[in-house]
Amino acid sequence: MGRYQTAKQNVGFSVRGVRDGAALEMSAKASLPQADASHPQLPRLWARARVDALLEKIQRDGEDQATIDEIIRLAREYKFVTPYTSFSPCRALSCVHG
Repeated sequence: MGRYQTAKQNVGFSVRGVRDGAALEMSAKASLPQADASHPQLPRLWARARVDALLEKIQRDGEDQATIDEIIRLAREYKFVTPYTSFSPCRALSCVHG
């Protein structure tokens, strides 16, 4: 899953890999629209996948401030919890302790 910066028509792409021990390559063409509201969940899924990749990077290479800042920014923008953010419903709602 990824993002692109510029809308373009008839863009070619290829995917290479191995399936059942044999090399495989698939190619196709697609148009990349400026915006597409047909799958509103995709931006949040992309952000979650990006954060997961950044967390793996931290686990492998150690923490750096730029990576932590990106995790926090994405988690706040797309509203999900990470090891660097937390969720407190009491901030938005009036909590009753008793």
